[in-house]
This record gives sequence, C-alpha cells and structure tokens, in this order.
Amino acid sequence: MPTVRPDFKGYYPRAHWAIEALLSSPEFSTLKWTSLQPNAFLTYYVASAVEYIKQYKRTGEQGTLRLMAAKDALVGPVDPNEVGIFAAHLLALDDPSSHSGAKYVLNGPEDITGEQLVGLVEQHIGTKVKDVSYQDLGFLDALLASGFGGPGQSKTVMASLKYGLLTMWEGDV
Repeated sequence: MPTVRPDFKGYYPRAHWAIEALLSSPEFSTLKWTSLQPNAFLTYYVASAVEYIKQYKRTGEQGTLRLMAAKDALVGPVDPNEVGIFAAHLLALDDPSSHSGAKYVLNGPEDITGEQLVGLVEQHIGTKVKDVSYQDLGFLDALLASGFGGPGQSKTVMASLKYGLLTMWEGDV
C-alpha cells in the first residue's frame, strides 16, 4: 500500500494509512509496531482461475474466465500463511525494536500478469481459453448485492473495496 494516500477512494487502504499515520505521531512514540502490507493474497488472486479449471474438467465447457488481475500488470501474490509466518518471526524476536515503525510490503516469490495466469489455466485445461475478462469485479458486485456484511453495514464502505485493487492494476505494488 505504498501508494495509498489520505484521499485514496478505497476505505480499507485509507484506514490502514490513517492508523499508520496515527501510530507514527509523537503521542505514540513509545508504542512499538510494525506494518505488514501484503500486496495481493494468492488465494483470492487465483480463485476464479482455479474454479474455471475445475468447472472445465467437470463439464468440458468454457465460460468466461473472470480475473481480478490486469492483463499486463505484474503482481507477486502472497500466500496468507507466509504473511503469518513473517509476523510470527517478528513476534518471536528477543528484541524486535529494529522493526518498530517499519512498513513491509509483502510479495509472493514470483510476479505474474493476468495474461500469464491465463496461460497457466490453458496448460491445465489443454486448450486455449476463448473468453477472458480482466479486472473483473463481478464477484464483488454479486457479494454486495447479496447483502454481505449484514444489516447496518455501509454499502459505500463495502463498495469501496473495488478501489483497493487500483494500485495492483497500475503495477504499484
């Protein structure tokens, strides 16, 4: 989230920015903290591709492969377990003070574009994917329409999740 600013349209990244700004203020100078900033979680980043492969193997039919990934932006999605392992190592240090106030952008071991992800799908299904929709957030629209979050949840805040992907699509992660 290094490109997130106080005027960022997405609530979640903006809230992280605000918390980090607050923790960096003199009033909190005695509090020791470290910010872990995973760029994209692997499980979410590839979920639609995995489901597409499963569906194709069940039915032999192709639909539209809907990816949240941009066609050409390189992203190194990180496994959430790796984020936990990184955090555990920091917490287990006898003296973690050298990491106090640090902000770590966590990437997976390999960058991949949406187009390369399509290539991996094609390898698994043994044929070309006929229809691909990049930067597709249809899953989020369906989630919002379903009332995800329950009553009393701000639809504006939930809908702002879409903006959180802008930095990824622009290659700023």
